[in-house]
Amino acid sequence: MKPECPQCHATIVRRISQPGPVERLFNFFSIYSFRCQLCACRYRRLSVGANNVAAIAEKRQFERLPTNVRAIIVGPQGRSEDLITDLSMGGCTLHTTASLTKGAFLHLNLQPSGDESAIVVETAMVRSVRPGGVGLEFLEFEGEQKDRLARFVRLLLMRQPINAMG
Repeated sequence: MKPECPQCHATIVRRISQPGPVERLFNFFSIYSFRCQLCACRYRRLSVGANNVAAIAEKRQFERLPTNVRAIIVGPQGRSEDLITDLSMGGCTLHTTASLTKGAFLHLNLQPSGDESAIVVETAMVRSVRPGGVGLEFLEFEGEQKDRLARFVRLLLMRQPINAMG
């Protein structure tokens, strides 16, 4: 059983890998790092038992969830309307024909549905560039936008098959 988030009490968490000797020392004593997939809280918990010890820590902090969300991006290339094919609290994959470079900063509007106002990511950074798409990391939100993203991610998580959250 995965530990509960101390901030929002969700059990939708992911064991993560943190670099360094301190983390290795904690791991030696079966104290592992986790990241809540809803509120982004990072915390450590004692985890004993075969299931937890055998769990593989993930390098990625958040699980990417499949989706098809329209997005408007504004950046050095100008403005374009594109499609997000996977999403998490930490970032997304954006399928675009815009010419973007690794390290570029963007403003992003995610349109979860036709009747809802856009979720605004004030600053996102291009982390990877692949043919036809880019990997983005979300850096800044204003006001309640991060909470709105968390609600949308929760809906995506509820649509996942039970065994998909490993």
